[in-house]
Amino acid sequence: MFGTALVRDRSVGLLPLPVGAGTVKAAHGRLPVPAPAVLELLKRAQAPIYSNGIEKELVTPTGAAIATTLSDHFGPPPTMTLQQVGLGAGSHNLPIPNILRLWIGHTSQLATAHHPAETSHPHRHADHQPHHEHLEPHSEQQPPHTHDRQQKQPTNLGYRETLVELQTQLDDLTPQAIGYLYDGLFKIGALDVFTQAIGMKKNRPGILLTVICKAANANACQSVLFSETTTLGIRITTQQRQTLYRTWQSVNTAYGPVQVKAGLATPNGPVLNLQPEYETCAQLARHHDIGWKQIQWAAIAAAQPLYQTTDGWNAQ
Repeated sequence: MFGTALVRDRSVGLLPLPVGAGTVKAAHGRLPVPAPAVLELLKRAQAPIYSNGIEKELVTPTGAAIATTLSDHFGPPPTMTLQQVGLGAGSHNLPIPNILRLWIGHTSQLATAHHPAETSHPHRHADHQPHHEHLEPHSEQQPPHTHDRQQKQPTNLGYRETLVELQTQLDDLTPQAIGYLYDGLFKIGALDVFTQAIGMKKNRPGILLTVICKAANANACQSVLFSETTTLGIRITTQQRQTLYRTWQSVNTAYGPVQVKAGLATPNGPVLNLQPEYETCAQLARHHDIGWKQIQWAAIAAAQPLYQTTDGWNAQ
């Protein structure tokens, strides 16, 4: 089964991909399936794959490029309440239904078993059964024991995603431009922006500017760097990042509600990390004329019993 999921923070996930088998006719003659370009893309994205026994190309280079570019992680869909289902049929005749399905629903911010009354976030899950061109055929077979293994004891915490690092060295940019640059980069989807003091040629002090973003936002971030800085060149590096699943939830304190971000080993827990949102804490601290840390501690204390799991979790 080939599927994607779009959650509240706009992360996109994919189910493991059945890659097919046999050969396919290409410009260079007959090629084995999966095609070399497909294997390279899936290798770079660290995408899990399996065979469902169908002798046909089920992931094309175009489909693999779209899937690995748009997806942030791979794994089973989270627990969700289904709202709508969309269907689309491909043109190839396969032993299984050649259908593209899109699921739209809501998933709780943490495991619903712990918080049945909590509000939920919009969630879209696309169970991609292949369009004849790019997407994967629906298969009733699942990679053996994938779900059970993750539920019992996840061996890999979080998920793997592909990021792009953009770097440039600057020795002639006014400092005022840096603050403006930060705002512009974060607005178009940069995950992080930071600078480091460096010594450059001709004994000039300068800065090393680094931008971390997803591949889909790399071109937009480059455009901002070229238009808002004095750089003439940008170095581009593709990297892999292992990251926890993230979710937000509001907790009540004596000072008012505080938004708390949790890091989860799997979409359904356990919670491995937790941090109150700074702006909420700062706003309440100003309102009550007390220290920011007092609000932060109150939020952690309120959140800890809500996020308790069988594995246990201790606030840092």
